[in-house]
Amino acid sequence: ENRSIPVPDLIITDQNMSGINGLDLLANLKKKYPEISMILMTGFGDKDLVVKSLKGGVEDYLDKPFSSDDLVSAIHRIEEKILTRRTHFKEYFRDLSHELKNRLTGIMGNAYLMSEEENLSLSATGMVDTILDESQKLNQLMESYLSEAAQGTGIYKINKSVFSLGELIKDTVNLLQPNAMSQSVRIETRIE
Repeated sequence: ENRSIPVPDLIITDQNMSGINGLDLLANLKKKYPEISMILMTGFGDKDLVVKSLKGGVEDYLDKPFSSDDLVSAIHRIEEKILTRRTHFKEYFRDLSHELKNRLTGIMGNAYLMSEEENLSLSATGMVDTILDESQKLNQLMESYLSEAAQGTGIYKINKSVFSLGELIKDTVNLLQPNAMSQSVRIETRIE
């Protein structure tokens, strides 16, 4: 697992592939990356497959043949779901950080009052000082998190660009062609 390679938000895959099918691919990916969304394409309009795929976590399903507009619409639906999930996560994280900071402030206040006691033993004074020091570090961390949450609006921008589906397919085929040829597999495309 190479974490320097970003995990994509969306996987678009065919159900029928050599070596693995789309549902098995999804199951494997969801184990490691439960946040991944998937669009499953198939040339077989099998209702049982549709039900199984949706229960398995596929977020959208396209029957072949489909138009580029169908694909773009499916991508837009997934994009909206991703944005909603991220917004909810950010709100949850902001609320959690705020609650933790409030609790930490209480701990720090009580530790400070204890440090002012005249009858504390040397070891108790050392423990209170440690509590104050570590609480201050946690407080700075929580301030940082709250600052990050406050700066955002809860809206994430997804960069969009116009692309040619045909060019994307050609580029993909060009990348796959050497490996396919080494295994005596011929890839042909016809883009209308």
